[in-house]
Amino acid sequence: MKFRTPPLILDKDPVQTISVVADVINNCNHACTYCHPMEDGKWGGELLYADQVGDVLRASDEAGVLEVLLTGGEITMHPEFDGIMDQTRDLERTAVAMVT
Repeated sequence: MKFRTPPLILDKDPVQTISVVADVINNCNHACTYCHPMEDGKWGGELLYADQVGDVLRASDEAGVLEVLLTGGEITMHPEFDGIMDQTRDLERTAVAMVT
């Protein structure tokens, strides 16, 4: 197998990243106790913008990553969710999954 970007070499054995997890949004409309910790019963509200998520997706695809897992809090609450999903269509090799 040839890589566009050479893999990290440890002890002369090639290592390839096969999965990337991206916490896209730190917000949710549920308060599950087993999920991310909340401060004072509230989520942090931070998020990656759609163009930042697109950068992660494209870089992963170019590096030969097999899967990117989009998660957060609740990914479907992202204000640019549709734009993020649109960017997944342009990937050549990388599959995208979501945890909601």
